[in-house]
Parts: sequence; structure tokens; C-alpha cells
Amino acid sequence: MNEVVRLTLVSHAMTDAMAAGRFPTDEPLNAVGHRQVDASIELGVTEPRGGLRASRAELTCSLAFVLACAGRSDEALALTSKSKVLTKAVEPSLLASAVEAICSLRAGDQGAVDLVNALASTAFDRGAPDLLVASYRACPDLLPILVRGQHGRDVEGLILRVGDSDLAKAAGHPVVSDDDRRQLLSPRELEVYELICGGLTNKQIARALYIEESTARVHTHHVFDKLGVRSRKALAIQALLRRTGQATATIDDSSSE
Repeated sequence: MNEVVRLTLVSHAMTDAMAAGRFPTDEPLNAVGHRQVDASIELGVTEPRGGLRASRAELTCSLAFVLACAGRSDEALALTSKSKVLTKAVEPSLLASAVEAICSLRAGDQGAVDLVNALASTAFDRGAPDLLVASYRACPDLLPILVRGQHGRDVEGLILRVGDSDLAKAAGHPVVSDDDRRQLLSPRELEVYELICGGLTNKQIARALYIEESTARVHTHHVFDKLGVRSRKALAIQALLRRTGQATATIDDSSSE
């Protein structure tokens, strides 16, 4: 079996592992997923030789991706370093970025967040969100950073489109559609939301819920952030439109009191 075929099998084995291990607990992959990743690595693949440079780089980065997800960071980074001199094509470049982000995150490096955000930016800018999906499915630890980063709303939309809401929820970051983002609110935040929609100020909300005004203010800002609005006026209008079946998340206003 030649090396290109072997590396192709690694890529396919990794896909099977992701499908088997999509529901994380304390580890990125469940036991079945880990066994399949180990089996893919045991194919004994070495670096591909010959063929198109871009194809060689993509196959090399595919192996590096497997190694990174299996916790073999040194080997993974060594392979991506070699692949970078072969091509600047989208797929191998993004795979290399994913490998670097995953390895950095698991090593606890200070620059890990920047690498993860850069991965998202590159994926969306270069029209390759599928590789971003493969990355967070392989390493759900990426999700908290991705959904909170500068492309957070794009990532949430991607998660919904590919049907990974269950994965996001299992990773502790539930994602819902704009149709009713109230599902993101905690029970206390939902109470505050209802009172805001009723026209109450932070001081009145504090009295109604027997909490400090500063606490009411914090809850109010959490409600604004989770619902994607910036003011009481916008929230009240959104609630009115929702009751009439015309809810929208695009209403905006600069006043928060």
C-alpha cells in the first residue's frame, strides 16, 4: 500500500472517529473515538513523497491533525512545519492552523486564544468553514473560545446549520436560533427579562426580586448580551414583535437605561 493511500485511510479513519466521538464528557473524544484515532495512527504512515505539492501538504497536515487530536503535539507540529514550505493552498494551511491552535490550547499557552480566533477568521475569510467544523468536532475545547470570539455569531450560525447544537450543549455552550434566544437565559435572568419588558428600572427590579440594584444591573447586561440587544427600548420592541410573530434580533438603540 503506497503512502498516499495510507494517508487517505488516516483521513477517513479520523472522520469515523469524529462521528463516533461527537459527545464529549471529560475528554475531546469518547472511548470509541479514541480507539479509532489510535487505529488510524497505527497504520504506520510516513510522510508522502511525490505527487502534487498541495496534495502532499494536505495529506501531511491530515496526519498532523490526527496526531494533535491524539495528544501527540510534538509530532503534529513537526509535520505542519514541514508542510508549510510545500504550499499556501487553503486546505493544508487551515489544517496546519487547526493543529497549531489545538496543540497550543492543550499546552495552556497564552497565545492559544489568538490562534483559535485566527483559525476562525481564516476559515470564514477563505470560504472553508467545513474545516472549522472538523476542528471543533475533533477538539470541542475550541468551542468556548469560538463562540465568544469576534466571529461568535458566525460560529453559532454554523453550528446550527450543520446540526451540532447537541455538541455545543454537551460542551457547556448551548446555541439556539435567533427565533428565541431566551432559551439562553438563566431562570433569574428570565425573571429580569420579564420585568424589563414590563417597563421596570433596575432599582424597581431590585426591589421586586429582593436583590441589590448592582446585581439587577449585572443581570440586565447579561440579558442584553445573550439576546443580542443594547437597550431596554430595543428589548421591549423585540418582545412586542415576538408576541406578534415578527421577532427580530436586528433592533438597536444606544440607551441602556
